[in-house]
Amino acid sequence: MHPSRDPSSLDDVSVVIPHYERPDLLRDAIVSALGQTVAPREVIVVDDGSTDPETIEGLREMEAEFSGKVHIHFLPTNGGPSRARNAGWDLATSEYVAFLDCDDTWHPQKLELQLYAMRHHDSIISCHGAASAPHPPMPTLSALKYVRLRSVQQLLWRSFIATSSVVIRRDVPQRFDTDMSHGEDFDLWVRVAEAGPRILYVDLPLYARRADPSGTAGLSGNLSAMFSGHFHALREMRRRGTLSPLPFTLIAVWTIARFGRLRLRRLFA
Repeated sequence: MHPSRDPSSLDDVSVVIPHYERPDLLRDAIVSALGQTVAPREVIVVDDGSTDPETIEGLREMEAEFSGKVHIHFLPTNGGPSRARNAGWDLATSEYVAFLDCDDTWHPQKLELQLYAMRHHDSIISCHGAASAPHPPMPTLSALKYVRLRSVQQLLWRSFIATSSVVIRRDVPQRFDTDMSHGEDFDLWVRVAEAGPRILYVDLPLYARRADPSGTAGLSGNLSAMFSGHFHALREMRRRGTLSPLPFTLIAVWTIARFGRLRLRRLFA
């Protein structure tokens, strides 16, 4: 911790973790959230309609184990990650919301560094890249470097915003589109940026993926569906007038090339 800084000025954050039938991974995600140098006010786990009795029992045991720190909200049926994240967002009581997938973990200083950057640079979203465990050492707050996105177009040309990297203001009115099963996160970041592109990339590896490193597992493993969702968001931008014909065409070609390169990498991995 930094003795010259009042921690209470930074800790107003709720962590939202969507979950479905993976209690074995969930525990590590929760521990990484509670182990932050600036602790969150609350951790909200939204179970997306798990039906396995052992899973449900395990979730209730975890809630009892982390009593007062972790709250588990059970949805009656499975509706996908968008609905689960929205439910947790609506339940949050803090100024900021941080999303964490149940198969990822955070660097211990993630929230401290991001919240410091957001409060000092008037941002509505902060995000960053992923790293492999173990987590590397981080710089001091005074040496923190970031990249500010000043337009939606910059967001489109930059690499994807991973949801587990995001801290966002709770009062942002946009939400994840529950009609989309893939690309719903990209669609949301675009719509938020359209309303005011105050987005910071904190250029540090502050979270670690624990899913299949080849990328073939889980929602992110379905490249065709991801491409379809991503392209749907681009078409909606064109419809809303955010993208004129020429930028839309250039970004569409870039998107096709990027997904094509990912497919080739998987074919020859």
